[in-house]
Amino acid sequence: QVVEEILEVVKVIPQERISERIVEQIVDVPVPQVMEEIVEVIRLIPQERIQQRAVEEIVDVPVPQIQEQIVEVVKVIPQERVS
Repeated sequence: QVVEEILEVVKVIPQERISERIVEQIVDVPVPQVMEEIVEVIRLIPQERIQQRAVEEIVDVPVPQIQEQIVEVVKVIPQERVS
């Protein structure tokens, strides 16, 4: 007698494995920025200079003067002679 037997055999087939990963990475990148800054600047404006000087001058001016003078005068008083 011939006995036939059916056997199941597991066959391992090597496969190339492709794995995909999604990676999220946050990177700080320097970005050129426009900054507005208010700066106070002293501006020199040339001007024609006008100088005024108050000058005080004391001047001696001859003034006619009235002078009072006491003068002794001999006054002759006529008198009657009584004898």
